Amino acid sequence: LSIQSGGALRQTSLPQLATFEPAAFEEQCAHESELMKEIIHLFFEECRNELPQMGAALADGDFEGLSRLAHKLKGSLGSLQAPLARSRAQVLETAAKSHDFALCSETLLTLEDDLSLLNRCLETFRDTHLFQ
Repeated sequence: LSIQSGGALRQTSLPQLATFEPAAFEEQCAHESELMKEIIHLFFEECRNELPQMGAALADGDFEGLSRLAHKLKGSLGSLQAPLARSRAQVLETAAKSHDFALCSETLLTLEDDLSLLNRCLETFRDTHLFQ
């Protein structure tokens, strides 16, 4: 289930990083199914709330707010063992700190793609490994 990213990563291209590392996630959560389900659920909620906030912050030129949101998301992605999206969130955080609108815009679009793929991986993991 460790999925490598390919595709068009545009100028914010990163080395081939795994989208999700399920074995590392399970180990980090001490193989506690309920804990893993809760972390995944909280992450889905975070994405639903914070991705629109990131877009709004960028549109408003609120680079400080965008940087904070990217930093928070980066921490969540680290907990999920999602190295590709975590690295992309780091690029976004740094670009926001530099007030680089073009790079922020490009990176946010690519991050959204990364998160879409990650969410599918997490749903599959949850549905096949964490019996409901």
